[in-house]
Amino acid sequence: MKKHNQKGFTVVEVLLVLIFLAIIGFVIYYVVHSQSDSSKDNSNAATIESSGGDNAAQSTSDNGAAVKTDGARYVDFRTGTNKAGIKISTTVDVSRLTGIGSDLKQYFESNLAALNTPWNGESYPDAALTIRALYGDYAVGTAPSLNAFIVWGPKADGSGITDLVGMQDAPTCSRLKDAKIPAQIGPGLDGCMDTNGNLVPYNG
Repeated sequence: MKKHNQKGFTVVEVLLVLIFLAIIGFVIYYVVHSQSDSSKDNSNAATIESSGGDNAAQSTSDNGAAVKTDGARYVDFRTGTNKAGIKISTTVDVSRLTGIGSDLKQYFESNLAALNTPWNGESYPDAALTIRALYGDYAVGTAPSLNAFIVWGPKADGSGITDLVGMQDAPTCSRLKDAKIPAQIGPGLDGCMDTNGNLVPYNG
C-alpha cells in the first residue's frame, strides 16, 4: 500500500495568518474612520439658516438703518475639534468660508497681509486672522493686527467693509446696537453685557 504524505498547517502558520488578517482589518478600519472624521471636520461649519432666510435683500434695524442681508445665513465655524474657528492666512482660506458675502470676501482677500501682521510689532506663534462665525457680510473673529475680538461689517455709507466693534472683553449690548450689528450674528458673539452688567444673548 502506498503511503500518502499528508501535511497540515502548524499552529505557528495559523497564528501568522490570523495576525496578518488582523493587521489588514485594523488598517481598513483606521482609513475608513479617519476619512469619516475628516469629512465631518472639513465640512467647514454647521450651517444654521437664519430666521429671515427668504426675506428681502435688505431689512431695517430698530433705528431705521439698513442692514445688508442678501439672503444670508448664519454660519458657525467652531465645530468638531475646531473650537476657535477657521484660520485665514491665504485667499484659498477665504474661499473656505461657507456663505461669506461678496463684499466681506473681497475685504479679507485685499487685507490679509495687514490683518495678519501682529499688533504693535509683537510676535504671536501661529497667530492668524481667525473667523468664528459669519452672517453674509458680517463676521466675528480675531486678528493679530488688532489684538482684539472683532466684528466686521458694512460701513454706514455702504462703501465697503470695516471693523465695526473691537473689544478685549464682552461688549455691552448697547454698543453692538449702536454699531448696527444684526441679531443673526448674535450666537457668534457669545453674549453681551446688559445695563445691569449681566452677560445675556445679543438679540439686536
